[in-house]
Order: sequence, then structure tokens, then C-alpha cells
Amino acid sequence: MKIAKTLLGLGLLALVAAFGVYWYALWMPGRGHTGPLPALTERERAMAATLREHVEAIASRPHNTSHPAELEASARQIEQRLTALGFTPRAQVFTAAGVAVRNIEVVVEPTTGANIDGVTTLVVGAHY
Repeated sequence: MKIAKTLLGLGLLALVAAFGVYWYALWMPGRGHTGPLPALTERERAMAATLREHVEAIASRPHNTSHPAELEASARQIEQRLTALGFTPRAQVFTAAGVAVRNIEVVVEPTTGANIDGVTTLVVGAHY
């Protein structure tokens, strides 16, 4: 009987601990936003439109090794946009699922003498 009560107590303790971990993982500090969002500025509207264009150009169709033509079109779109921004994209070609694919790399060098808290190189990556 004593063992059963101990096991029941441990089980309840484990349940409470699990609930506590679950609650902590999902809890958001402060209060959630209510009401309408503030109006976007003209710059924010332009940025939203540009981002929508990029997402539609790249992600509106499946583009993976099962759809190599679409994957290539997405890669070209990214390279063209980076080139238009003045960068020099480089391809890192490799084979995946029997299809030649590539990562697209752009190196952005700091301006002469630029040093942000001791950091002189910034690496940014994204999957397309």
C-alpha cells in the first residue's frame, strides 16, 4: 500500500512537472497584441510588395530535385536579383538525388576600416 501511494505521488509529481515544462515552453511574456495593427509606412508597403514578388517568383511552384527545371529557374531568379543589387553570385555545384544543384554564395566585404564590435565578416544563409 505504501509503495502504491509513493508511486502515485511520483506519477502526479511527474505529471505536474511535465505540465510546468509545457506551460513554460508556450508561455509568452507580457500581453498579446489586441486591436488593429498600425498602418504601414510607404517604405514598409514597398518592402512588403518586393518580398511578395520574391516569394511568388521562387516559391509559387515546387522546386526540388523532383522538379529540376523549377529548381533551376528559382536559382536563376536569385542570382539575377543578387546581380541587380551589385553582388557577384558564385555557384557551389553538387549532386543531390542524381540532379546537379547548387548553393548560391555572395561575399559581402566590409568597407575599408569597418568594424562592428570586432566583427569584420558576416555570413548569412538561406534555403530556397
